[in-house]
Amino acid sequence: MINIPAVKLFNGVEMPTEGFGVFQISETECKNIVLDAIHTGYRLIDTASSYKNEQAVGDAVKQAIDECIVSRDELFITTKAYIQEMGYDNLKWAFERSLKILVSNILICILFICRSGITTERGELWKNYMNKAG
Repeated sequence: MINIPAVKLFNGVEMPTEGFGVFQISETECKNIVLDAIHTGYRLIDTASSYKNEQAVGDAVKQAIDECIVSRDELFITTKAYIQEMGYDNLKWAFERSLKILVSNILICILFICRSGITTERGELWKNYMNKAG
C-alpha cells in the first residue's frame, strides 16, 4: 500500500497531496476501480456530478467503510458544482444531493466551476451562499 503525505489546511483538516480522480470512468466500472484505489492507499477521491459516476463512488466508499478497509474520517472526498448548478438554491440542492449519493454527512470539498475569466461571478456566488447558509 502506498503512503501519500498530507498537508494541513487552514481549518486543521488534513488533505492528501495526491488523489484519485474518476473523470471519464464509466458508472459500471467506477465502483471497483475506486475500491482498488482505496485498497492501494488513496484517500482523496475526486468526482463531479457531471461525471455521472458519483453514485459508484458513494457505493465504493460505503463498501470500503462497511468492510473496515478505511474509516470515513480517513477519506477526503471532492466533488464539483458546475455552471448549471449555480445560484443559491441550485447549489444547495446539488450539495445535498452529493452528500446523499457519496454516503457522507460531510463533503470535505466542493469546487465551484464557472466560465473561464468570470471571477466576479464566483466571488458573488460564494458570498451569497455563505450569507444565506448562515
